Amino acid sequence: MNIIFLDIDGVLCTHRARASHGLNSTQNKCLDPVACRFVAQLIKEFDAQVVISSTWRMQGRDQFVDVLLRAGQSELINALHQNWATDKGGRCRGEEIQVWLDSARLKSVSHYVILDDDSDMLSKQMPNLVKTNGYNGLSFGDYLKARQILGAEDFPPKHAHLFKWGMQGCRNWEERE
Repeated sequence: MNIIFLDIDGVLCTHRARASHGLNSTQNKCLDPVACRFVAQLIKEFDAQVVISSTWRMQGRDQFVDVLLRAGQSELINALHQNWATDKGGRCRGEEIQVWLDSARLKSVSHYVILDDDSDMLSKQMPNLVKTNGYNGLSFGDYLKARQILGAEDFPPKHAHLFKWGMQGCRNWEERE
């Protein structure tokens, strides 16, 4: 089983998305559609389940799911693990994730990635951390790193050439001038 430990603020809920809807926007309007799409793609590609490590877990599953529903994030809802959130109680987020991983009923985790804009993880978890920029959230580069951590065999993925082509196209354009 592949697991995505997901922080929300700074990963999916970004300053960029909030500003695009007006700075006083509601919770579901701060969800960045591009970042959400990258997570949905990870879920699909790696048959991953999601565990919420964000403080958003404090509002309870029903309210959390309601926010995601209003934002149209059904793929994320459908991928929530039965044990959908880490427990609060560790000194740092990394401890909370480790308690979840060490749980007796969860021995079948083959790969896991931590998507977070903070780095309060245990040292042994650092190779599994994709640290996002809190203002812009999960980027294309972050998505590629997460794929690699989850065991992607095609690195970079088949569609990454589009990004490379775009950069090459810019260079070719500059050479013409």
